[in-house]
Amino acid sequence: MNDPAGLTHAALSRRSALLALSAPWVSGLAAQTRPTSAMSQGRPTIVVALRHAEKADETRDAALSERGRQRAETLAWMLEAVPFDALYASEYRRTRDTLAPLAGRRKLEVRSDIAPEGLAAQIGKAHTGQIVAVCGHSNTVPQLLRTLGADPGVELLESYDDLFIAIVTAGAATALLRMHFAPSRTA
Repeated sequence: MNDPAGLTHAALSRRSALLALSAPWVSGLAAQTRPTSAMSQGRPTIVVALRHAEKADETRDAALSERGRQRAETLAWMLEAVPFDALYASEYRRTRDTLAPLAGRRKLEVRSDIAPEGLAAQIGKAHTGQIVAVCGHSNTVPQLLRTLGADPGVELLESYDDLFIAIVTAGAATALLRMHFAPSRTA
């Protein structure tokens, strides 16, 4: 579907994501008060958090379904220009596979060695002033956001299309943006 300016829904989603992720850097929306290095001075930490894409079945360590693979490719396409510093996923295949296309485009490794309850501390310790993506589960994504100081407004994520962007300054989220994205056949 095209809008009056001739942009497709996918292009608008991509533009919205890029604007949302770049706005704090450009406008100085949030200044960090306790930088851990010269590189991070004045920059907030940006955490992009999402639930894994659709899984193929109900087994414990399920792969992604075809729709899930399409969603993962759409995510990578939407965020390919974002200069991520780190990508984190749970130990389950579906979370790693959701970030795999993005990792390939950004030439980053998807880390899955941090337990969900320690992830906020790891981000604060190792990624102050950086941009990090986290792929988790229906229960762990809201838990992470709350630990960062942002209230996602839900206990469990019921769909696969939520994408949260938390802007963290001085150890606590100062802004939270919730977006939705759908798999695209053109991703």
